[in-house]
Amino acid sequence: MPHAASRDMRPLPKRRRLNPIAPASAAPPLPAISLIHPTPPPISKPAPKSTSCAACHRAPGLTALLVCARCAATTCAVCSRTCTACVPSRPPTPCLTWSGPPTPAPSPAHSPRRLALALIGANTNTNSVPAPAPKRKKPRDEEDARREDEDRDRDEGAENAGCGRTVCRECCFEMPQESTTTCYDCYGR
Repeated sequence: MPHAASRDMRPLPKRRRLNPIAPASAAPPLPAISLIHPTPPPISKPAPKSTSCAACHRAPGLTALLVCARCAATTCAVCSRTCTACVPSRPPTPCLTWSGPPTPAPSPAHSPRRLALALIGANTNTNSVPAPAPKRKKPRDEEDARREDEDRDRDEGAENAGCGRTVCRECCFEMPQESTTTCYDCYGR
């Protein structure tokens, strides 16, 4: 029994206050979250003087802190995001042309010549001779492969590319299905 009594006498562990300026008892109400359209936070945040991340409140070294290009809040490397894509318009705008609707190509007439060529023994797959093995491709140089991938990525995303700025996670939203991040400034475009 003395063991249980000594356990009850210990004080509760103290909780660390995340914001030293705000009182410990008064907590502001949480804003309602809109699931349909993300709402951008106000841009007029003053630049904080602290050396901790504004999003997760971690205090990494000064070299690991970044400044959000949109709201000027300090953010750590984990909470920072790079704007990679604008939100495409729904539905996508079709290409405009002066020509009319495409006309279907005329189907080739079945001629007796084609039928005769199809029945020739050389054109049938009755041979038991295996086909020759295809030639091996020359292995691509890593530099060439990287350069081709960069060119393809640049061509695909040229019209839908984001601004490329580094923003905090409060100033952007992410689309994990497409692995893209869009800042609220590009979302408004």
